[in-house]
Amino acid sequence: MKRIVQCFLLLGLILVFVYGFLPWITVHIPALRHMHQVLEWHEIDPSRFYYSDVPQTLEGELYLRGAMHGPGSAHGTQQREDER
Repeated sequence: MKRIVQCFLLLGLILVFVYGFLPWITVHIPALRHMHQVLEWHEIDPSRFYYSDVPQTLEGELYLRGAMHGPGSAHGTQQREDER
């Protein structure tokens, strides 16, 4: 029973940290506030793993395809028509 209480206490502390302390510190530190404003201005969601609509993503995908299928393979060296 004691371990369950400790688990819920730890979960509560994590939630307070994430949803209480971090937003508070973001507002009160000028550098963090500026970064937050820039992210909102450009509509960037920092919780996303990657964005698929930027050229660097396509470049990375093609590189990985080529690396997985080996040099000289048709995979990864040709772009699909819809990606051009």
